[in-house]
Amino acid sequence: MRQLAHFLRSDRKSVLVAKVRRKYVNESWAGRVPSSITLHYSTGKDVRDIRINEAVGYIFTSSNQGGLCITDLATGEDLWLLPVVSTHFLL
Repeated sequence: MRQLAHFLRSDRKSVLVAKVRRKYVNESWAGRVPSSITLHYSTGKDVRDIRINEAVGYIFTSSNQGGLCITDLATGEDLWLLPVVSTHFLL
């Protein structure tokens, strides 16, 4: 019985945390909560798309030519690169 009560308490807590997080994300997209702008110079040129995962500390960028780069958010070091592939050789 104690295990069930503990499970229900922890489950209610996780639901509440999820609701608060969802509300914060919705409010931030609507521009009603503070945000901050940070500059990252190591993302390269001709960036087409950028995604930042602050939980793990990675920046994911793709270029207009098709390359992909994963950069460490803290150090700015490129961790992994997928180079641009020329389509001239595929014909």
